[in-house]
Amino acid sequence: MSELERFAKFFRLLGYRLEGFQELIVEECFSPRRETLILIPRANGKSTLLAAIALWSLLRGKGSQIVVGAASREQASVLFDIARSMAQHPEVAPLVEVTRREIRSAEGWLRVIAADGPKQHGLIVDLAIVDELHAHKRDDLYVALRTAMQKRPGARMITISTAGARVATPLGRLRERALKLPKVGRDGAFTRAEGDHLVMLAWELPEGADPDDLEAARSCNPASWLTPEGLAEQKEAVHPLAGSAIT
Repeated sequence: MSELERFAKFFRLLGYRLEGFQELIVEECFSPRRETLILIPRANGKSTLLAAIALWSLLRGKGSQIVVGAASREQASVLFDIARSMAQHPEVAPLVEVTRREIRSAEGWLRVIAADGPKQHGLIVDLAIVDELHAHKRDDLYVALRTAMQKRPGARMITISTAGARVATPLGRLRERALKLPKVGRDGAFTRAEGDHLVMLAWELPEGADPDDLEAARSCNPASWLTPEGLAEQKEAVHPLAGSAIT
C-alpha cells in the first residue's frame, strides 16, 4: 500500500474523502522532494488537509518533530486547532497527549511556533508547515524553518497560501523561484513547477482572466463543493482587498 493510500484511509477515518486535487497535494507532500509550495484559493479545504497531514506525520514517524508557523500565532493556531480536534477521534486519542499548544505522541510532537523567525533558529524539525505565506511581511520564519530542515536528511517543508503575490514579498519571491524550475507545465488555471528539491502546485486565475468572471473563478477553485453561486456569495461577502484569495 502506498503512502497516499495509507493517508487516504486515515483521512476517511477522520470523516473525510480525498478529492483528485487533494491527492496531487498529498502525493507531493510525501514525495522525495524536500519542499512543496501550494497556492490555492480559500474554502478549498487546505487547512483541514494540512492538519490531517501534520497529524498523520506525527503518528507515522518515530520521534517526529513537526511545527506549524504563520504570520501570527493566531493564524498558525487555525491549522493546529483543526489537528487538535482530529486528535480527539476515539482511535487517535489514546495515541497522543493534547495541550493548548502541542500534540505529543510517545516520542514526537506537533506544535505551533511564534512568527518571530530569528528566535526559531536552532530548531530541528522533520516537517515544517508554513501557513498563509502571503500574509508574511518578512521571510524570517520561512528562512529559519527552511534552514532547520538541513539538520535532518529526510526533513520536509510545506508552504501553503491563498492569495496571489507580488514579486517583492516572501511568497512572491518563492513563487518566482518555482516558475524558474526546469519543468513548468500549465493546464488552464493549474500550474505545476518541478525541480529536484522544490515543487509548486498552483491553482490561480489564468493570466488575463477577469476576476469578476465566476466561471474563470470556478476554474481555479478545484473543490467539488464550490459552485459559481457560492463563489459569487463569498466574493460579495469578503472585502475587495481579499479578493485574490477567492479567485
